[in-house]
Amino acid sequence: MTVFKATLLSLRSFSQTIIIYFLVFAIFAVVRAKVSSNSSADIYKDTSLDVAVVDLDKSDISEALISYLDSSQKITKLNLTSEELDYQAINDNVRFEIYDYAIVIPKDFKNLLLSGDYEDSIQYLASANSASGYLISQKINTFLSDIKTYLDCGYSEEDAINISLEQVEKTDIVETKIYSNNDYKSTTNSASISSSFIFSAYSCLMILTVCIASVLGFLKDKDSKDRINISGKSFASRNKELILAVLLIGFVLTTCFFIYSAILGRNQPDFHMLFFYGINEFFLMFLGIGIAYFICSITSNTNLINMLSNMIVLSMSFLCGVFVPSEFMSATVVKFSQLLPVYWFVDCCKYIEHHSVSNVFSSHFIECLLIQLVYAIIFFVAGIIINKKREQYAY
Repeated sequence: MTVFKATLLSLRSFSQTIIIYFLVFAIFAVVRAKVSSNSSADIYKDTSLDVAVVDLDKSDISEALISYLDSSQKITKLNLTSEELDYQAINDNVRFEIYDYAIVIPKDFKNLLLSGDYEDSIQYLASANSASGYLISQKINTFLSDIKTYLDCGYSEEDAINISLEQVEKTDIVETKIYSNNDYKSTTNSASISSSFIFSAYSCLMILTVCIASVLGFLKDKDSKDRINISGKSFASRNKELILAVLLIGFVLTTCFFIYSAILGRNQPDFHMLFFYGINEFFLMFLGIGIAYFICSITSNTNLINMLSNMIVLSMSFLCGVFVPSEFMSATVVKFSQLLPVYWFVDCCKYIEHHSVSNVFSSHFIECLLIQLVYAIIFFVAGIIINKKREQYAY
């Protein structure tokens, strides 16, 4: 196992590169995971405001209204009488953002509601152009309208309040999803383990290409070749050991990314799809090995290997949605990115995210994997052709 050991030992020279790229992934993956947990869907969810309430009526209905608001807002009750009420002071508190919103429930509010003359009786104080304040006003009007309707239908005051509270609490529960069209590719949900795997594409490919290309370049060095040749191993045996060593390096490096991504996403709702994410990740490994062999066929210089790896991997990562989601890109860029292998890795991650275990293993899933494998073969064949040409011109 001379070649096998030599290949693994040569990897030690690139341990610093491995650590740097893995740390880049580890740090930014955590940041990305936190950002994705506050997805764009949260923009459309209910906002909790600091609301000051002055209840001058102190009836069951006014208490029910305050209780309803307290279920979704941060309520501060101001125990003031009519004589103590200072509108200017409350308005200043709202203007200086001590409160986001203020409500004054007038005396005899219950009687006004029963008579049907309650509209515009509640006084609202909010900052200018407060959309959230307007929504609270609408929620209050809806709640009071429900109570009035049930009272008119003959329900007791207590029953009308309880039924109205049940109704509005149900309608306040909103699950938000954003669809830009009917395709899973443009669905934006809450945080998912797929975001960690998608982001791993850049660092994983960079480590694979730089390390494996550098190792192969090291073994192509004349001194290394001479040492291997005098070992007495046959050509087939040497290549067999080399392939085994490269696959082992790729497997170990990819496993590190897989484990770290799994740890980051262990609390995500699609964690049970980890097996399928793993399959996709290891097909990416073959792509990385193919790119590494292609780069190694061009040059054995470590600096050039780093430069070419960045040119290939970084450009694909930007175009294929690793750093910037494809829904923010133009249609032309997205169409072009479909010609690149990393696009199909990202697409496969999104596909897994939006499908259950029972239906994820489909023709599209297999298609994404095979396209990555085909590109790996293309890079490998291109590397063989370049090596052949270089050997021809060398003589």
